Order: sequence, then structure tokens, then C-alpha cells
Amino acid sequence: MIFWKFSRPHTIIGSVVSILTLYLLALKNTEYTNHLPLLMATLVVGISCNIFIVGLNQIIYVELDKLNKPDLPLASGVLSLQTANRIIRVCFGISLIGSFLLS
Repeated sequence: MIFWKFSRPHTIIGSVVSILTLYLLALKNTEYTNHLPLLMATLVVGISCNIFIVGLNQIIYVELDKLNKPDLPLASGVLSLQTANRIIRVCFGISLIGSFLLS
């Protein structure tokens, strides 16, 4: 639950919707229909990148979030800065390596 709140689910929903929309738009212009593994890999990369971005934002602005968004895990102290750093490093690595493998 802490990870879910840290990842800011409303931003993940936006990323998933945009990736699915672009996938469907691209799919209508091709005869090849077995793109599901590519879609799944793209979703993993996109979500990982999203978590990296919102996590980095929370780390940088933790003092401001203590005033404006005290319910966030990092600002409230439920999540440590060290753990948040680990999360964003892993997500950055997944998104970077995954995008390299997809290209």
C-alpha cells in the first residue's frame, strides 16, 4: 500500500491509457496482430518511468510536500528517503534497460 501511494496511481492510470491508445491507433495500420508481448513490455517500461518521475519529484520536494501534501508516504515519514531512493533507482533501471531492449 505504501508503494502504491508513493507511485501516485492517478499518474499511472494516465500513462496506461495513453500507451493503450497509441497501441490501438498503431494496430489499425498493420496486418501483424501479435503485438501483445510488445505492448506488455511497453507498459512495464512506461509505468517504471512514471514511478521514477513521480518518486524523484517527491524526493526533491519532500519539504514542500510536508506542508502541501502531508499524506504522501515520504512527506509523512511512512517511507524513508533511503527506500524511496532505492525504488526510483530500480524503476529508472527498468525503464532505461527496457527501452533500450525495445528499440
